[in-house]
Amino acid sequence: GLRPAFIETVNCTNVLMDGFTITSGPSWTIHPLYCDNVIIRNVAEHTFGINNDGIDVDSSRNVLIEHCVFETSDDAIAIKSGMNEDGWRVGRPSENIVIRHCQFGAGKRTDGTVAIGSDMSGGVRNVYIHHCDFDLTDRGFRIKSMAGRGGVVENVWVEDIKMGRITGEPILLNMF
Repeated sequence: GLRPAFIETVNCTNVLMDGFTITSGPSWTIHPLYCDNVIIRNVAEHTFGINNDGIDVDSSRNVLIEHCVFETSDDAIAIKSGMNEDGWRVGRPSENIVIRHCQFGAGKRTDGTVAIGSDMSGGVRNVYIHHCDFDLTDRGFRIKSMAGRGGVVENVWVEDIKMGRITGEPILLNMF
């Protein structure tokens, strides 16, 4: 079976997570699902296990992630919007997301940094990522899906990013 998320907010409005550290979790560490107006700031995550994503924004809108530190064994931040039939049925995109002033791979190798997908059947739009440091990561930005999954990705802006010691691709588009 699937392991649970460590912190999961479902159908919430005006969520603030501020100033704490997580050093382990069963799977996705922080998972806002169907939420509106979410702020995650000053959070440090040091999670190394199977599917230990840092933050999985899922079918949520108006999300700000800032001043966070990530050392994860999977995606540090993943932006999702449902998978296959369930994602099409619900039809809620993840939208209006800002990621700024974050550190990825701060001292230990991190698999990914910011990923859009692979669960993105509801679509992703209006993402702005700026003033972040990527160091000791396997890759930088990744947009990923699967054949037949559907979903649109639009209006993604990335600027003022510092990348160092990345072993793979700085930008990867994968539709497998």
